[in-house]
Amino acid sequence: MTSLLAASCSLFEKKPAVLWTDTPEMLIAAEMFNASQNRHLIEVHYVDELTEALRLASAENRAEPSIVIGRSLRTRTLDNYFLSLEYLFGELVLSKSSFYPTLLEGGVENNRQILVPVSFNLLLILSGRESRRQSSLDDLAVPQADGSIITIDEIQRYAAIFNGTSTDAAKRMGFSPRWPDKDFMFQWIQLNGAAFGENKPKRERKSSGGESFPISWDPDGIQNGVILLRDYIRAVNGSVAEEDAFAFKYLFAPGYKNIESGKILFTAMNSADYFTLAPAVRARYDYRYFSEKERLAVSEDIKYAGIPRRAPNKESTEQFLRWFLNAEHQKDILEKSRALRLSESAFGIAGGFSSLQSVTEKFFPSYYTDLLGRTPPENMILPPEPLPAFWDKLKTEFILPWLDQTAGKERESPVDAEFASSLEAYLDKNPDLRSDESR
Repeated sequence: MTSLLAASCSLFEKKPAVLWTDTPEMLIAAEMFNASQNRHLIEVHYVDELTEALRLASAENRAEPSIVIGRSLRTRTLDNYFLSLEYLFGELVLSKSSFYPTLLEGGVENNRQILVPVSFNLLLILSGRESRRQSSLDDLAVPQADGSIITIDEIQRYAAIFNGTSTDAAKRMGFSPRWPDKDFMFQWIQLNGAAFGENKPKRERKSSGGESFPISWDPDGIQNGVILLRDYIRAVNGSVAEEDAFAFKYLFAPGYKNIESGKILFTAMNSADYFTLAPAVRARYDYRYFSEKERLAVSEDIKYAGIPRRAPNKESTEQFLRWFLNAEHQKDILEKSRALRLSESAFGIAGGFSSLQSVTEKFFPSYYTDLLGRTPPENMILPPEPLPAFWDKLKTEFILPWLDQTAGKERESPVDAEFASSLEAYLDKNPDLRSDESR
């Protein structure tokens, strides 16, 4: 844990309120809040494994933070850990109508607002301006419900045409869900109903030995999603072997640079990564939000804010939240970030689009001009299921490799039972991940 004191304590009469966060960008917000008045002080502590640190502090009766802002807070590991924040909402304080409604709903527990959304990111699909023109892809009439979004059907049509321009002298492969960013593969399966999430009583999945798995999923959703993945690879690129041979021979650089080389047509990229590219680099690409089933691919790293039940110095904490979750103050943060060139390494507010709808739609395009006319469609932003605290490890070490492997199997290969069996074998080697309670 790293302590980052945002201002000198000697200037304040009261003890500082301590903010624990896994988001370094929160430091500038704390500094600006401290400078805006002389009654309250926020002290920022950077905590990498935030959920685990909170669990241990509570279990061992150690000093706890005044406020928490970060990822993975919507988890059973922290059940009953946070205060209800309903009292902070009202016409003169915070307005629920200011937030993206579905993100706000994601922080509700037992009809009470326990967590307040701060920021989110989306999966983007990039294409090169030159590659589209040179390949005459604009001649293909593909119906679009919204010019800011793209679906797998549109990707498949364009990729198939692009593949048709490939020759022995100039090999091309428009797009594979398996590369360069395997997160696309996961998000696509998720949007098609796999519903990976934290294991809960109403959706509990158990191993062959009767032990609860740490995650749940929808059997039909994962079956249908994997079949779609296998069908795409076979129809567009031939086989996993052909994709792997092409990637091994030609794809040495980041995805967006492979577009410039003319080897591929599309690549997937997280919005937090894309919008920290230099404006001159971004100008060489078109991007759209990836969508399936009338919803966008929202990254699992949604940042939420919460106040622990045993939090000290609640008055300063509440004042900071009210200040931070104010549209004009977030505009000031964006301006300060640009002036200090912090926006070159971190996107937006707390590393993402702001959860305040007016900030993302009204202010972001002034600082990221390629957002003009294409801010995220509000009605398609739905948060993913709550996930276990160790999700990043499970996803990286097991789920993504499993999806990559199963993509090459026969279409009729069973999916749900195979996934459960593989997960059980993985957990046998990593017994500490069997449940949140064991951590």
